[in-house]
Amino acid sequence: MDGMNLLVFRDNAAEVAGQCLGKCLIEAVDKAARGKDREAILNALLLAGQVECVLADSELADEKARALTDAIATMLAGHFEETRPPLSDLARQVTIGLPELVKVSPFEGFAYYALHPMDFADAMSAQSDGSPVAVIAIRSIGTVLGAATVSVLRKQGMAATRITVRPEGHPYNRSTHFTAVQTDWIDREKQRGSSFVVVDEGPGLSGSSFLSVAEALVQTGVNCDRIMLMGTRDANPNRLVGASRTAPTF
Repeated sequence: MDGMNLLVFRDNAAEVAGQCLGKCLIEAVDKAARGKDREAILNALLLAGQVECVLADSELADEKARALTDAIATMLAGHFEETRPPLSDLARQVTIGLPELVKVSPFEGFAYYALHPMDFADAMSAQSDGSPVAVIAIRSIGTVLGAATVSVLRKQGMAATRITVRPEGHPYNRSTHFTAVQTDWIDREKQRGSSFVVVDEGPGLSGSSFLSVAEALVQTGVNCDRIMLMGTRDANPNRLVGASRTAPTF
């Protein structure tokens, strides 16, 4: 029995009508925009993150979707008046781009493990040295974690921006490929001396998704000492390996 791996990886995404998802988002954002109910704001943030992931995975990445997620995260961080007026209109604009049918996956960390995006973001802010921060969020749950992280860093007066990626391949041997637009963003962040922070739930047994993003960054010329992997649990770096790689030293 030694060496056997009995874990089963499955796709738990559900197919829903894009119109239905869009309606849920609009209703949640409208409710969040009416007051300072943190539960309502959190619900709107999770739905905005779902929609942003759907659009990105459909190669329909929309800056408006990212702006909506970021704005709601800013509200959750306590800046209500800055973002409330345009949110409902922005949500309606975002839903126009949704496909007829979409696949959505539950954010397991939020649903089952009591993870709260602001707890994660506060932990990240404590690690910052004040330099600009470039956040790379791993979809799906990383989208919300990344938005929350950026909102807290900006609240503290730091320059922070973000993108999202979806590593592909076997769970123990993921690979990440940046688009041309994302590569340009990375180049700009390098030029202004940003630290790069990869955010996601986990890491899992291998940390393959985290490692694949870090490796892709190194391939673009980012120094290892400018890369931080920010997860939700402590991990042994010596175990963070993929099927064809060993753990890097950063």
